[in-house]
Amino acid sequence: MRWSLSNVPPKVGMSVRILYGILLTCSLAMLLFVSGFVLFHLGLSLLTTIFYMLAGEIMLLAFAMLALWGAVVFGRALWQDLRAYFRKDAVAVRRLWSVKSQQLYLEQQGFLESQQIHNRSRFKRLRLLDANNKKHLKTLYEGIHAELEAVKSQLPEERYQDLLQALHRHHKQADADAMLALRKQLP
Repeated sequence: MRWSLSNVPPKVGMSVRILYGILLTCSLAMLLFVSGFVLFHLGLSLLTTIFYMLAGEIMLLAFAMLALWGAVVFGRALWQDLRAYFRKDAVAVRRLWSVKSQQLYLEQQGFLESQQIHNRSRFKRLRLLDANNKKHLKTLYEGIHAELEAVKSQLPEERYQDLLQALHRHHKQADADAMLALRKQLP
């Protein structure tokens, strides 16, 4: 394959090189473990012990380097995130969003309060209307009852009792039209 700018390997970063170095150290430790195993089967116990001790130390070193590298990468990422978080433009954007969200909250709260005031006034009007209707129904009942008492002598007792029961029933049902229709039946 001919060389060109398109097939140049990408530039490898420093942290990737460090990771490759750590992996190479782990590979060396594993190679020493395998070599110690082979030497053990060949009967060279002194070399086996040296290889195993050396492999263990190298593996411990590799894990320590990996932990240190992880801590450094984490610290660097945290530092970059904190710098990005506290940049002037990021702070300004967060303040802007905070003001917008507070404004939206106040608008919603104002709308809900106006709805609550509207509902309270509507319920108050309905209660007043209901009380007014009950007052008028009671006045109408008392007026028709007085008229019925006035014409009691002109009606048979059974007819009077029927009209009186119908008047009570219509009053309990709050049916003003039926009460007025009953009034028209009086002589």
